[in-house]
Amino acid sequence: RKAADRASAMAACREEIRRLQCEAVTALERESRLLGEAASIREQTSGQGEAWRGGHSDLSQRTLDYEGQARARKQRERKWRDELDAMAHGSRAAECEAADMEKNLERWRRARAEQTKRAARAEA
Repeated sequence: RKAADRASAMAACREEIRRLQCEAVTALERESRLLGEAASIREQTSGQGEAWRGGHSDLSQRTLDYEGQARARKQRERKWRDELDAMAHGSRAAECEAADMEKNLERWRRARAEQTKRAARAEA
């Protein structure tokens, strides 16, 4: 009876050892799979971080470029406005000069008419 009990206990222990070995293998496989997933996630996040940093630096560079372009456009606009102001001033000056010339022309015409009348009276 003792021998049968021992054999039965040994069989139960062996069965328990096999079960625990299977659980250990399953746990190791699960650990390996989870480590692989973690490495994959770490690689993806690392790549995303690098992409984000690269995108951020690209965005910073583009912002600097756009700011430079905006400054250049403002300078061109300022130059054009100055040129337009100068042209408007020149146009006003030319208009004033033309008006003065018209007045002078009218005076010269009146003076000529007056001279013609005087010459005609002097001959008469």
